[in-house]
Amino acid sequence: MESLWERLIGKEISSEQDWLAKSICEDLKRMLNTRKSLLLSDEQFPNVKKSILNYGINDFSFGSVGTEEERKELANQIHQVIREYEPRIENMIIEILENKSKEDRVLRLDIKAELKTKEQINIRTNIDVMENASEIKELYHE
Repeated sequence: MESLWERLIGKEISSEQDWLAKSICEDLKRMLNTRKSLLLSDEQFPNVKKSILNYGINDFSFGSVGTEEERKELANQIHQVIREYEPRIENMIIEILENKSKEDRVLRLDIKAELKTKEQINIRTNIDVMENASEIKELYHE
């Protein structure tokens, strides 16, 4: 069954499995290209943690992904936001791919996930720190 978004933009998908994989990729693309507007503490505002105010990832346009620690920090943030806002994904492993140099400001990730339907999906994500934008590409699903 197509989501309202897919029906509005008129995308045709061949099978239900293809639809699910493409729908998840589109939703992840929107999620990773959305920046949190507020940084509120969980202690001060406990109900905000799971609200739409925390949808997306922190603005990292002034950051760097040159060190392993910086790449891990951003990958952990992405893992957390996907777990929080993508209920169709049950288990997930995020692998950080190596940058060619320290000056490379693109974070490359492979997201390997098991869906609640027990299908497997593998997604390549490139996050450009300079452009503050993410690119998502589905590698396969089964």
